[in-house]
Amino acid sequence: MGIPYLTRHLASFSESTLLGNGQGPSCKTVKSVVIDGPGLVYYVHSVLLSQASNSLSQVERQPSCDEVSVAVMTYLVLLQASGVNILKIYFDGALPLNKAETRLSRLEASRKQLEIFCLSHREGFRWSSIDRKSVRIDPVRLLQDSHTSFKRSLLPGNPFMVSAVVEDLKTRWTCSAMESYLPRTLFDLYKDKCHPWSDFTEIIPGEADVFCAALAAQNPGTAILTSDSDLFLFETGLDSAIIFFDTIRVEGYGDETGLAESHMTIKAMKYRPASIADRLGIPALSYLAHELNQSSRSKLAELVRRAKIASGSSSKTPAYLTFLEEYDLQNVLQYDPSEAQTLQNLDTRISELYMQCPWTNSTFQDQNQAPRIYLPFLVEDHSRKCAWAESVEIRRLAYSLLNLNAASSTGSKVTVVTECVRRGRRFCFDNIHLYSIEGGEIEKELGSFLETLKSFERRYHLHHHQHASYENPLFWRTYALYEINKDWFTTNNDPSAFINHAALKSFLGLNRVSENDRFYNETIVWDDIHALAQLQAVLYTLRMVKQIIQGLTLEGGGGSLGQLHDILARLPPLHVLMRSFYEVRRELYGVK
Repeated sequence: MGIPYLTRHLASFSESTLLGNGQGPSCKTVKSVVIDGPGLVYYVHSVLLSQASNSLSQVERQPSCDEVSVAVMTYLVLLQASGVNILKIYFDGALPLNKAETRLSRLEASRKQLEIFCLSHREGFRWSSIDRKSVRIDPVRLLQDSHTSFKRSLLPGNPFMVSAVVEDLKTRWTCSAMESYLPRTLFDLYKDKCHPWSDFTEIIPGEADVFCAALAAQNPGTAILTSDSDLFLFETGLDSAIIFFDTIRVEGYGDETGLAESHMTIKAMKYRPASIADRLGIPALSYLAHELNQSSRSKLAELVRRAKIASGSSSKTPAYLTFLEEYDLQNVLQYDPSEAQTLQNLDTRISELYMQCPWTNSTFQDQNQAPRIYLPFLVEDHSRKCAWAESVEIRRLAYSLLNLNAASSTGSKVTVVTECVRRGRRFCFDNIHLYSIEGGEIEKELGSFLETLKSFERRYHLHHHQHASYENPLFWRTYALYEINKDWFTTNNDPSAFINHAALKSFLGLNRVSENDRFYNETIVWDDIHALAQLQAVLYTLRMVKQIIQGLTLEGGGGSLGQLHDILARLPPLHVLMRSFYEVRRELYGVK
């Protein structure tokens, strides 16, 4: 998760390099790369945020899942169009148990950030015209803004964007789909090199940086594209390098009419950890990093002196040995490839939950605690009850379905799953007690949930005259509202609630309209923001049910479970489910 100040200390050791087809007289070209997937997503998000119009409110400035996904795709196309060979794009499938404290500290930082933002913006926000054009992704600016300072977001980052990007790389971005988003000249350069992104994209049982380092070590001359200074500490060989996203830039792109592959050059600054360690006179940079952790204010010369003493000592402290072992590739890559295959179509949070189950034989299990899931941190009204509360019973069913895995039939069962969620001004671990298989409890709850979905679909279909309700994102948003406010739907059996999605508009505050329902000079209040977060929580929970059913190793797949799988398989992709407030407004009023 990064070593503070390490990159600053090593900046003078960076070297100019070219990527792909670039040729230069004084620097060696990097042909092949492995990409730290989460790092790329967060970097692209920061670039988009820095380019957002100052006329937009802080809420509307946040890049949506769709915008981030399009930008990541464009970034990768630029690399491949320039002749860069992408070996893999790795994404975290589970974080080690020893990262729990760091994870909680980051969640707390996000919670505090949201709390401060809510308190300082209680009056709400002006929203932009529903007719404003969506942000156009400029390929050049994705690789030319590295010299500018990024705007610091006042809100926590989009909690769904990494999962949305993974899903899109695996299923959305075919050549035909990319064509409608890319400038014509860039697509023409790329189309002959077009390969399914699913061939490169991999969710791994661990942290992406570890697997990036291992692949670079196995392929001499490979560069790791990342934002994580942890990559300095792995021994990847003499010829492998680290390149940070914020040093990569494109030159010679020209305008869209003048783009030519022969003129486009991608430049960057690279670090060669083995070479740097050799120049400093220490066996590896991990020794330097440990000393930096102990004394963050020391100068480089002093840190190197201490690192030399420590590396030559035969009696290292247990803490020192533990730190060094964390970056030993031989220790961290012991995993079952068949289990890695199981993770490929799962969201990171579901894959991590799966890896903690007793039948997986993984190192992610803690015998002293129940499997734990860290729910996405939502942008919501910090003064109100957490938006995840209304969908807890559906998640209880989802977690219970884990025990239907055939692999668990002869082994231990999961009886409790612990959720990490916000409660007021702190994070709590709530134990969710699961339904039992014995006595048909799971089957009963499954049947009840299935009938609720079917009944609601019939009611929705009756008032909307649509033949494919399950494919319609507005159906799922309305169903999410039903789960949040069942009592209202029960006591107000009024068709007008469904016509033109009146109930959904009212819940999101969109009934405060001006002429022609175009929302000029209107205000988003915190009740509206919280309402969207509640909808997102239910929709994500439904997706959790879908993915857990998908991941089951079932001995036969009919009955209620099979029917529920068929319905939930028609959920829209995450970049649609988790649309921003602005995008949902356009969706509700049919603006394309």
